[in-house]
Amino acid sequence: NDNVMIMIIMIIRMIMIMIMMIVMIIIIIIIVPQSAPGEPSAGAPAHPGAPPWGARPVYLDGWIEASVYPFADLQAGQTITGPAVIEAETTTVLLHPGDRATATEMGWLDIAIAD
Repeated sequence: NDNVMIMIIMIIRMIMIMIMMIVMIIIIIIIVPQSAPGEPSAGAPAHPGAPPWGARPVYLDGWIEASVYPFADLQAGQTITGPAVIEAETTTVLLHPGDRATATEMGWLDIAIAD
């Protein structure tokens, strides 16, 4: 009799643990997003994006005119070719002639340096 009761209690505990695991799996499936956003592929089409704010002279082995872009206004896929200055509240990016910066979906700049 005691052995039967112990077996029944163990079986009930195992069933309860399995039910809890199933509930946790269902919660994880509902709450956790299926996929995180990623960066666009390298072959993302160019986006016309934001126009430059204006231009300013910069000294790069001589004075040249560089377009000035607001970093916050850049659109994903927008490519800027140097000479250019990209300004943000906390940083400034200088693109030499021929350098290219492409804004990504995550708000980064993918910069290619000219040869």
